Amino acid sequence: MSRKHNIFILLFYIVLVFSPPVQAAAPSSPTNLYYRCNIEEGTATINWYNVYNANQYWFRLDAKPRSWSSSCNNPGDQCMTVNQNNIEVPITPEIEYDWWVHAVNADGSSKASDGDNFICELPRPSNFYYQCEKNNSQVRLFWSTTNTLRPERFEVRMDANPDSWVESCNGEGDICRTTKEMELVVPIQEGIRYRWWIHSAQGNVWTEGVDAYVVQCGAEPTPTFTPSPSPSPTATPTPTASPTPTYSPTPTMTLTPSPTTTTEPTPTPTTEAPTPTPTIDTTPHEVNICPRRGEGDADCNGKIEKNDFNCWKGFYIRKQLQSELNCKYTDFDEFNGTNLLDYAIWYISFLKEN
Repeated sequence: MSRKHNIFILLFYIVLVFSPPVQAAAPSSPTNLYYRCNIEEGTATINWYNVYNANQYWFRLDAKPRSWSSSCNNPGDQCMTVNQNNIEVPITPEIEYDWWVHAVNADGSSKASDGDNFICELPRPSNFYYQCEKNNSQVRLFWSTTNTLRPERFEVRMDANPDSWVESCNGEGDICRTTKEMELVVPIQEGIRYRWWIHSAQGNVWTEGVDAYVVQCGAEPTPTFTPSPSPSPTATPTPTASPTPTYSPTPTMTLTPSPTTTTEPTPTPTTEAPTPTPTIDTTPHEVNICPRRGEGDADCNGKIEKNDFNCWKGFYIRKQLQSELNCKYTDFDEFNGTNLLDYAIWYISFLKEN
């Protein structure tokens, strides 16, 4: 071997012996954490960006208000190890969740990356209205939700005597119904006022009830009055006159007897108490409906105009009704929420009317 070759070998061993050892490198923390609620499936999808030198991820989910126990023993808590940068977990609606992720490799784990706390809320009912049917013997209730999603079911309650609810539908005329649709037909009593409200429900979770309008089909029933009997008059006793005494004559003079007078009784008039006349309420009561909704009447003023278009546009873009425009409905065909078909309904009606 040449001298030059030997020098290269010597330098290689010097570098190998005196070079510092390579330090182990745990992965960095995950970034861009975000979530998406899947209310209809009862799950949430969690995502984050991949970490280049991680081969696993430790995922932790803490259901509030219980405190984290580091062992996932509390109900609703989740501890999972996954190889990908996303995970789908079961959740309970209306419950707040805290969550975080560690990136892991053979050299260790990263610090936890915290995601934003989240609550998967059930969609609330809104846009209530009703129409009376079959000679006011039944009512058809309508509503929609605050978005295109639906909860598992709706719990509908009606109180036949407002403010007398006993939480059990045991009151006379009270009604409890469960439905998966956003429309319900129930029998009612004509002229009776009903307060009604709806809960969104999924499993054992119920939202607070959302109050709708007061329902009344037909005029209130006329009360029947029973007149009091007239008092019988009390008879007045008739006085009897006493006879005038007769004097006997004396030896000196003869007295003329005074005539006996008879007093005629005065007749007592008979009176009868007047019979009270009942007052009957004939005032008609207005039924709150929106008859031209199906033609694009968003503010329910009976006209098809540009304000109805502005209501539709505001809800279609921002997903909320504009109270300053007096908007009430934008789902004119009552199918699949507010969409472009509802705009077509308004446009055709607007051209016909204007």
